[in-house]
Amino acid sequence: MKISSTTLLLLFFINCPAQVIDAVLNFADSLYKEQKYSLALYEYKRAYFFSENEKKQVLSIQIVNSYLALKDYRTAKTYCDSAIYYSQTDSLKTACQLQKIVIYLLENNFDYALLKLDEIKTDSNSYFQTRKSLLQGISNLGIEQYDKAFQFLNTALNPTDSVKQKLLKKLFEETKKLKKPSPTLATLMSIVLPGSGQIYSGKYASGLNSLLLLGGLTCIGVYSPALNVLIAPMFSRYYMGGILHANQFANERKKLKQAGFANEVLTLFPENTDLKPIFSVKLNEMNFHKHILDSDAEIPLLISASFMAYKKYFSSQDVDACVFSPSCSVYMMESVKKNGLFTGFLDGLDRLMRCHAFVHKNDYNYYKNTVKYNDPN
Repeated sequence: MKISSTTLLLLFFINCPAQVIDAVLNFADSLYKEQKYSLALYEYKRAYFFSENEKKQVLSIQIVNSYLALKDYRTAKTYCDSAIYYSQTDSLKTACQLQKIVIYLLENNFDYALLKLDEIKTDSNSYFQTRKSLLQGISNLGIEQYDKAFQFLNTALNPTDSVKQKLLKKLFEETKKLKKPSPTLATLMSIVLPGSGQIYSGKYASGLNSLLLLGGLTCIGVYSPALNVLIAPMFSRYYMGGILHANQFANERKKLKQAGFANEVLTLFPENTDLKPIFSVKLNEMNFHKHILDSDAEIPLLISASFMAYKKYFSSQDVDACVFSPSCSVYMMESVKKNGLFTGFLDGLDRLMRCHAFVHKNDYNYYKNTVKYNDPN
C-alpha cells in the first residue's frame, strides 16, 4: 500500500507537538520582518491549518497583516472574520472588528465603514472608544463631512492635551479650501471653452494645448470643407477628451489637497500609523519616456520624437479609447525597439487592427482595476 507524501505530511502535523508549530510561526515572523510577505503568508497559513482553535485568532491577525502588506484587502477581510470568530474575549472581538473597519477605510469605502462603526459596542473601554471615534472622524473626512469629522477627532484626542486640540481646530478652520477646484465647474468650463477647465485645474500647458489643438482643427475644417469628414471625428474625440481630462485633473488636485490635510490631521495621532495609507493618492501620469528608443540612428530618433509629440500633444487630449494595456502607441514603440523598424511597424499595425470594442475576455487577460485587456509585446 502506497502512501502519498501529502498524506505523510498531514499525519506528521496532526501528531506533531506544539513546538513544531511554534517553530513555523517563528520562521514566518522572521520572513515578515524581512518583508517577504508572500513567503510569510504561506507559513502562517500552514500553521493556521494545523493549529488548535486557541491559536487561530492570533494566526488570523498575522495573515491579515500579510495580506494588507500585499494590498489584498478583499482576502484580508475574510481572515478578519476568522479572527472575530475565534476571538475568546469581547475585547479581542472588538479589536478585530475595528481592524476590519480599517480595511474598509483602506478601500476608501467610507460610507460603509461608518455604518459598521455604528454597530460596534465599545462599552466602557476607553481605548476602543477612542479608536472608534478616530475611525469615525477619518470616515467623515473621506466623505467631506468636515464638521462631523472635527467632532469625532476632537473626542479622540486626550482631553487634557489642549495643544493638540488647538492645532486640530486651526486645521479645520481651513477646510473651505479643500472644496476647490470643483470637478463640476472644471467640466462645465471645458464644455463652454475647451481648455479652460484644465487651466482652472492648474494644468496650464494641457489647457493651452487643448485650446490650440481644437482651434487648429476648427480652422482646417473652415478653410478646407472637404476634409470635414476626417476632421469631425477627431474634433469630437479631442473635445470630449478635454472635458474628461478637466474633470480628472480637478479631481486629482482636490484629492491631493484633501490627502495633505488628512495627513496633517493624522500627525496629531502618531500612534496610529496604520491609517496613513488611507489617503494616499495615485496620480494618473503619462510615463512614456521609458519607451523612447535609446539610439543615435536618425530614423529611430525621428520615430522617437514623433512618438513623444503624439503622446504629449495629441494622445494626452484624446479620450481613453484603447482597450489594451499597454496602449497601442506604446505597444508599437516597444515592438519597433524589439523587432526593428519594418517588423515592429507591422506588429503595431496588427495591434491597431485588434483594438476594437468586440474584444472578448476569453482572448486576453482582463483586469478589472484598469478596465483593460493585457496584451504586452
